[in-house]
Amino acid sequence: MLFLVNPNNPTGTNLSEDAFTALVRACVEHGVTIVIDASFRLFYPPAWDTYRVLQDLGASYIVFEDTGKIFPTQDMKASLLSCSADHRAPLREIYNEIYLCVSKFTLRVLGDFFEDARVTGLNRSLHRLVARRRTRLRQALGEDLVEREARPSRISVEWLSTAGTGLDDQTVVRELRGHGVGVLPGRGFFWDSPHAPHSTRNIRVSLMKPDSEFERGLTRMAEYFDKAVRR
Repeated sequence: MLFLVNPNNPTGTNLSEDAFTALVRACVEHGVTIVIDASFRLFYPPAWDTYRVLQDLGASYIVFEDTGKIFPTQDMKASLLSCSADHRAPLREIYNEIYLCVSKFTLRVLGDFFEDARVTGLNRSLHRLVARRRTRLRQALGEDLVEREARPSRISVEWLSTAGTGLDDQTVVRELRGHGVGVLPGRGFFWDSPHAPHSTRNIRVSLMKPDSEFERGLTRMAEYFDKAVRR
């Protein structure tokens, strides 16, 4: 199996249609199942269809999506699971026996969110909000804090570097918590080397908090990083 996170979490890196097609074609030629975490897919305009490429090339695939990444509805979310025919029977059994955890009420509410997004358009209901929050964060903190590979990102998180502070991610997370700001340490996103020096210099910041909380957090983060970089 080949595991792919696309768009990437947390950098927002997103494969082009040509790159994705070449990757899927290679998997088909070598008899490899491709497993895709596509939880942030809807943050990018639908210029091409991931599922059409998988189907047209006859790929063996499993795809995960997550409504919680799109609509900030706390615990009210659904993890969507799609697959090719060769995985349908075992995954259906696993889902029915273990994974059946979303109520019809939750699905109905989420359905209304998707219907609203369909009518108003994702650009108006989601993309503009994320873009505005990203602009505000970079104005407040400075673009130099954003990791270079994450600067074109469109997803609802920002990937920041702690290198300028001389502190590792867990220290920065702990100190920010002392200022009333919650962020995530980045080392967990480096699956094969979470404790290597290059894996401990990032934090992950959510862009989807309520306006008042987001603005208070930005003010406190700006004050913190201004002092931390000058230590």
